[in-house]
Amino acid sequence: MVEFNDVLRALELTIQYQKSMNEIFPDGRGINLPQEITENLILSILRYIKGMDARWCKETKKPNKIPGDGYTPATGIAVNLEPTPANRKIKVIIKYTGMKKLEFKCFTSTGPPTFGPTEKWDQLYFLDAIDYHDYKFKLYEVPLSNDSDEWKQLKVNRTQTFEDQADQGRRPRIVFDEIQTQLGERCKMMWEGDIRNLFN
Repeated sequence: MVEFNDVLRALELTIQYQKSMNEIFPDGRGINLPQEITENLILSILRYIKGMDARWCKETKKPNKIPGDGYTPATGIAVNLEPTPANRKIKVIIKYTGMKKLEFKCFTSTGPPTFGPTEKWDQLYFLDAIDYHDYKFKLYEVPLSNDSDEWKQLKVNRTQTFEDQADQGRRPRIVFDEIQTQLGERCKMMWEGDIRNLFN
């Protein structure tokens, strides 16, 4: 697992790089924050506010190797015994239960985040990093899975829903403000502040 101070150092270097680029190319586009930074920032905030043992998704020893940006710890273990016909031994299969797959999205502008048409999650988090140059962030939680009716019926444009575009194999794109407006209280801000003060 990456240490929080290392994530802050990477963020600081990214901010310095952006400032240097702005001096050379004053009209250039801003850079997006690397996902290694944003995913670790989200996990750090979650650990701080929820005390939850959210795991970093790239760990090689994580249970069941769930794909995604993060997950909550298992609440239980299911054990199945399966006979193997070849040698008549019993194979023990351990399955971790109660884990939730977390999907993380970060935005540094008012442009729309995109979603893979087959992307799956149990819970979604948005990191508002528009003011990342000042180390200021907001974290929002959407406790909806990708296949919940409420999420699938999000309007992506005047005629299509999230589900419509996903069924067509397209990558739905919808600005965060629209998500927040349509979901109301289901899109809740969990934390806001200077990330440097998170554990101080």
